[in-house]
Amino acid sequence: MMNIYRWAAAIAISTSWTWVSPAQGAISTLTFGNDSTFICQGTKLDNPSAYVGCVNPNTGRINDSHLNQQYGDIPGEVNLTYRNGVGSTLLLWDTGYANLTDVVWSQGGRDPATDTDGDHIGDNNSFAQITLTAQPGYSVTLLGFDLGAYLCCDKQLASRDTYLRVYELGNAVADPFNPSYVQPISTSLADHFSYSTASSKGWVIEWENSAFNVGLDNLQFSVSSVPEPETYVMLLSGLALLGWGATRRKSAYVGSGKLPSALPDAALIYGVPL
Repeated sequence: MMNIYRWAAAIAISTSWTWVSPAQGAISTLTFGNDSTFICQGTKLDNPSAYVGCVNPNTGRINDSHLNQQYGDIPGEVNLTYRNGVGSTLLLWDTGYANLTDVVWSQGGRDPATDTDGDHIGDNNSFAQITLTAQPGYSVTLLGFDLGAYLCCDKQLASRDTYLRVYELGNAVADPFNPSYVQPISTSLADHFSYSTASSKGWVIEWENSAFNVGLDNLQFSVSSVPEPETYVMLLSGLALLGWGATRRKSAYVGSGKLPSALPDAALIYGVPL
């Protein structure tokens, strides 16, 4: 009987410790700056073998460099994917988006009928998406990011609009152009968006029309380990065995006519000989 108690207690203690104390990861902040030789890639084909530094040889700046799809990944824990409206990756730009330095943005098209002065080139049909996919055994918490609007040409505008959507991976929003998703983004001071919910699936950030004159920076998230389903099964099994053992011991006392003043407490059940 004591071996059963000890075995059940060991299961309950070990699994409950895992359950209440998951390993919390550090906060990751992606600044999209030239802080790594692997942040950019040299082709529009998203070829992982075509890594280059974030410098446009024609300008000496990072502008128009293509973001590497592996930037920000934590191997085995979270995978990031960057996508524009035509299936390629996002682009980088150094300054001009409000007060931000180094942002990601997306190409778009121009509608001559509504953009006669060229101030909003690229706003129409511009789409950007960042997906954070949690890997098995981990959850990802989206903490926040900054959006800033480009301060070019028509500087009298205090903001530019974008359709912003943030949702859990696999739960896409129904209407991509719901007016409630419209966010006026400042051209002077970046707008910060905060979140704090964990997901074992991941998160999707989308902004469009404009994703050309609205750029994203300072993407923050954290990753935590989560118990596998088997852990909960072991915990419940251990607790069930403890309850069964306590019931049997009480029954034995009742049968002998010698009831103890109290049932064994948790300390005794957890391994101290009775």
